[in-house]
Amino acid sequence: MLCTGSELEYSTPPYNFSWMVEGCLAGMACPSNTSEIRYLVENGIGHLVTLSEDRTPPMDDDSIRNHIKWTVIPVVEFEPPTLDDMKKFIAICKEHQEKVRDSNTEFRLSPERSDQVVAFLTKCPN
Repeated sequence: MLCTGSELEYSTPPYNFSWMVEGCLAGMACPSNTSEIRYLVENGIGHLVTLSEDRTPPMDDDSIRNHIKWTVIPVVEFEPPTLDDMKKFIAICKEHQEKVRDSNTEFRLSPERSDQVVAFLTKCPN
């Protein structure tokens, strides 16, 4: 459990959190508070990828930022990701796979964005 100062911190899973590939790739709604980010860190998530620029996770706590990376790959709502978007996501996953870290993707309102990226990865895992 991550602690800041002397107060005990708790963690809760982000809304709709689930492992798509156990211990490797997870999907969820965008984390909305530090207890949800803490949950990701405690469960081995090393990189958070968000697909929308209009909603950002609470990454302002130094104790959190030191344990998890965050990348935005902006995908237009209700539109499929571009080939370049998928290439960026795959590069992030490969980088962290090499570091024996977990990768994670977030989707908001339009699960199609996340599903398309994950579907592509399941066809081409390496």
